[in-house]
Amino acid sequence: MVGEWGAIRCSVTHDRITLVAHDRRDRLNAMSRTDTQPVPKDIRQQMIQRIQSAPESDVVLLHDIWLSAAKDRLWQEIQQNATAEHEAGKLDDVPDLVRRYRARHTSA
Repeated sequence: MVGEWGAIRCSVTHDRITLVAHDRRDRLNAMSRTDTQPVPKDIRQQMIQRIQSAPESDVVLLHDIWLSAAKDRLWQEIQQNATAEHEAGKLDDVPDLVRRYRARHTSA
């Protein structure tokens, strides 16, 4: 049985109740499903004003969202670079390099 109340999901399994806070990404995904609003021309200035007047908890949430977005962008860039290097054959000798390293360092 699963119920939802606000930002908390409650799951009951084998007479145990587990409360799990929704992942912030779930909330972001839910927000992204709404209609896209036009972006104001002075978006940076509006965001600065909103941040300055926002409660501390909102600023912390915004910080977490920005960190998550930066992590996602970096991860996507790493994946694209790795895919390009793999397709170019630059990673073909990695298994052999790992075997040689392990042979030299028996504790690895």
